Amino acid sequence: MTQPPLAPGCAATATCSPNAPTSDGCRTLRLAGKPPKYIGIDVDNTFHTYDAAAMAKNRRAFRKLVESGYRPVLVTGRMLKASLGVLDDLYTDGVYRGYPGVYQNGATVYNELGELIVTVSFSKSFIRDVCDILEEHRLGAHVLFQAPNEYYALAHDKDLTELLARNLNLPSPVIESTADEICGAEITHILCYRFDKVQLYMDAKPEVDYVAREGAMEITCINPPRVNKLEGLRALLGHENAESGDFAFIGDGSNDVEALQASQWSFAVGNASDSVKASAKNVLEETNDQAAFAKMAQLLYGINVE
Repeated sequence: MTQPPLAPGCAATATCSPNAPTSDGCRTLRLAGKPPKYIGIDVDNTFHTYDAAAMAKNRRAFRKLVESGYRPVLVTGRMLKASLGVLDDLYTDGVYRGYPGVYQNGATVYNELGELIVTVSFSKSFIRDVCDILEEHRLGAHVLFQAPNEYYALAHDKDLTELLARNLNLPSPVIESTADEICGAEITHILCYRFDKVQLYMDAKPEVDYVAREGAMEITCINPPRVNKLEGLRALLGHENAESGDFAFIGDGSNDVEALQASQWSFAVGNASDSVKASAKNVLEETNDQAAFAKMAQLLYGINVE
């Protein structure tokens, strides 16, 4: 049964607490007026979980949000086709096919027809410098280069790069490539294992020439400068003629911080780090394995899938 969303300032359950508690210490859900139409959803360690029951619950909440006229969209570091597996029946039933959505941390953005409306790629000189470092110092196995729909790796150490790809659950085979071939592709995102080893040899400056955010399993996601999930989401909202700040957001990682800070309806899941929780307006006690996304849908939109 669908329940009405909580009004601003009303008490929530103890499963959600604001980042800055009120003076009397009570736990309240911090809302900023009417819940927004758009909901940006991080995938890994937020919407996605290996707990089958929790994953099914999250999908039911997503479905009910769509049926209620809201617009939940994936906003993730994954590429589009690496994200489709988490949708399952949402995809097969045509409820949501991954678009509109924001992918590769904002480097690629798709409209409601599945067309790319934003593609931000690295300069050829940056990719050439990275390839030279990898070849000179025999670090090729540490890096996967991504175009909007393909993965590339330097030709040596193929077995190790394939192992890295499998550990990341990447859906498509890695294309074994020369440095010239990689430089000729439109590289929008880089996955690097033990980035500290590569960074030692780089002249490029972080936050100036590239953006790097560390994720799980010692994997660092690297994007072109000024690329992040917030800017990708703003581009999507602008394309749909929606207000740039009119969105909710839920996430867990360092690549979610800008969006969590900007949204007036932001939620960090319970398994997020303390620094990420500090950037959100609300913090859920539920983790991704406890269907934190479904809890957010209940608290903010009155969507109940119990």
